[in-house]
Amino acid sequence: MDMAPSLTYWLRRYPYLLPALLCMIPVSIQVAVRAQTTWDNCYLLAARELSEGRDLYDFKTTYTYPPLMAWLCIPFLNLPLVVSRLLILAVSFGFIVYMIQSAWRLAGGKDLTWDSPRREHAIFFIGLASGVLYAYSCLAYLQSDLFIGFLLFAGCRAFADGRTLLSATLFGIAAGAKCTPLLWLVFFLWRREWLGFVWLGFVAIGVNLLPELTSPAPEGLWLTRWFDQYLAPLLGSKQRVGEWHSNLIYNQTIQGAVARSLFFDPVWIGTDLMHVPRAESLDPGIVKKVVLAGQALLLGVCMLGMRRRPSENSGAPRLAFEMASILILMLLFSPMSSKYHFGTLLLAGFALGRTALEQPSRWIRGVVALSLVAAAFVPKFPWGTMVYSYALWNSVTVWHAAILLLGCQIVLWRPQAVAAPTVLSKAA
Repeated sequence: MDMAPSLTYWLRRYPYLLPALLCMIPVSIQVAVRAQTTWDNCYLLAARELSEGRDLYDFKTTYTYPPLMAWLCIPFLNLPLVVSRLLILAVSFGFIVYMIQSAWRLAGGKDLTWDSPRREHAIFFIGLASGVLYAYSCLAYLQSDLFIGFLLFAGCRAFADGRTLLSATLFGIAAGAKCTPLLWLVFFLWRREWLGFVWLGFVAIGVNLLPELTSPAPEGLWLTRWFDQYLAPLLGSKQRVGEWHSNLIYNQTIQGAVARSLFFDPVWIGTDLMHVPRAESLDPGIVKKVVLAGQALLLGVCMLGMRRRPSENSGAPRLAFEMASILILMLLFSPMSSKYHFGTLLLAGFALGRTALEQPSRWIRGVVALSLVAAAFVPKFPWGTMVYSYALWNSVTVWHAAILLLGCQIVLWRPQAVAAPTVLSKAA
């Protein structure tokens, strides 16, 4: 049987699948031969501590999350290391594909084939430039952020389809894994989805009680141990904003940017750009209050941008901007967001890319252009270690997310610029 027509059909039907699979070859080799990955020295190590009855939060691991993910990783301890790595890599690749497809659909995109209009392909590449490099970076070190991204986009699609309870469940699991998705509580509250609001919080807490069934904490609960160890210190007046259990340049949040601007100076130690405290700086307690007040103000402005509008302006594209705003605020408000977390910018990229090419708005096109410039400095190649490190020190990822957030808010505050509603099909 001649398979050429069948192969041609698949290449024209899914024009970007083959390039995506080819990109997996080098990262698969890298994952298989790498001495250590985050999967090994964080998640598997934490799972072993938990399964063997030791203290999960005694600083012997780099695990700084609620207990849920460590508990979910316990079954992988029975697999050879390379096998578990490649299995997680394959699953993570599936997560990336799902995130891209979901962001594309939520932003009003339809089936993208070789024969689709050139404008659709241009929109696709604008959206990819906004988030795919962040997502791809997760693969080399097997970060868990693609799992979180999968849950978040699945929750967004469920909400767009009117399945509020399923959406709250998925957001709740994501919040149980990394806490910051709790910001979706504000989204449900603002939309008067009372059941979704309550259920999200219930799920977030409930999934973190599951480890107690098989590996109970030596004292109290694992969830309260995590809170006391990592969140409670952030509430202290002497704790500087932005300080976390990693190099400061990797904290690409509002708090991280403020810390680099006000409390620390960069210093090179070998090939690494580190940080040292300044001799004189502002009072940490006052700065913290100002930062938190600023974040509350920003949240308020964004929520007002989601105020109710006539039905003809409240379709799926507008919902995409609302959801993209929440996803961006999660990243910016978190105590710690490394660049690996920013794959969720895909939704804002696709939504703004479509608006820029379909609507006569100089503001949106300017925002998209600025976001592409910021995105160009995300990878280390071709800039090299020095430029890349200085870009992180100057919060290039924060600026990238902030630019996209600005674009989303321009659209939300000027609803006449939104394209005609596109209903997300449940079969998509």
